[in-house]
Amino acid sequence: MRFFAALLLALFVTDAAGQSWRYPAPVDGGLALIDSTGKRVGDAVFESVPAFDGPVGAARRDGRWGLIDRSGAWVVEPRYGEASAHGNRVLARDAQGWHLLDASGRTLTSEPYAAISPPGDGVAAFQELSPGRGKEGKWGLLSADDGRVVLRPELDAAGVPAEGLVPAARYRKLIFLRLERRWGYVDQAGQWRIEPLFGFARTFSDGLGLATDGRAGVYLDASGDTVLVAEHALVASFSDGLARFGEPGSQGFMDVEGAVRIEARFEAASDFRNGRAAVRQDGRWGYIDTTGAWVVPPTFETAGTFQGGLTLVRFQGRHQYIDLQGNVIWQQN
Repeated sequence: MRFFAALLLALFVTDAAGQSWRYPAPVDGGLALIDSTGKRVGDAVFESVPAFDGPVGAARRDGRWGLIDRSGAWVVEPRYGEASAHGNRVLARDAQGWHLLDASGRTLTSEPYAAISPPGDGVAAFQELSPGRGKEGKWGLLSADDGRVVLRPELDAAGVPAEGLVPAARYRKLIFLRLERRWGYVDQAGQWRIEPLFGFARTFSDGLGLATDGRAGVYLDASGDTVLVAEHALVASFSDGLARFGEPGSQGFMDVEGAVRIEARFEAASDFRNGRAAVRQDGRWGYIDTTGAWVVPPTFETAGTFQGGLTLVRFQGRHQYIDLQGNVIWQQN
């Protein structure tokens, strides 16, 4: 289970054309690369290698991370404590902190940071190193093109940019001068577009941001207007026009008007990706389409999210990659 969970984490990347993807596949000694047809790419075996669709990917060998090209050859030999690839940009951490790199491994940022978010819409959020013992660094924004700072650190927290907005927070004084962090959204220049009034705010998706007001999930449009209030124990961001809702052990999907489109009849579910959502019924996983119809019956012990037209599942103890119709593209020996 731990091995499969690591593979699922490796697959959590942005969708793109399926033909460009490289996927991790378990083989003797570690993980190899395969393409979207299930054909092995190169002979290299890695300790860890997230799926990637850009010119380079991150890979780990001997406990250190480096960069590989699409053939599996090293572009940057392993020397980082952590690394992740995001298209033609890479986030990497060394002893000093996090850096933004280009696809050749060249460092774009002028100094290390405590944290850097995945880039989105040409910017990334970053956190400055701690200014002193027990103090957290502030957050700002930098250009994903050249690493220059476009908003100096003045935010108390920030998330992943998307659709022109960045989840961001600042501390506000409440009753008895107690400080509480409240979330809203800033634009790429750091100007507040949705005031920080919420307990938390998630990255925009399908034109909507999801925030919490302490009682319910609040879906906001880019102007800050409330589109939907969802009073469910569990709510998720919209994807493919549907949002997951319900409670542990009973989940379904609703539309942007709050109407139930797929009844909460599943023990567990993932968000939609590429028109498919993984759902569990009677202890087994399968995939439904956006109408709720089964496309791939629930026969798997574990199931991932579709990335570039393939997803990783486990059937009778063996890992498989299947396509959107459930055809087996690759199977572990």
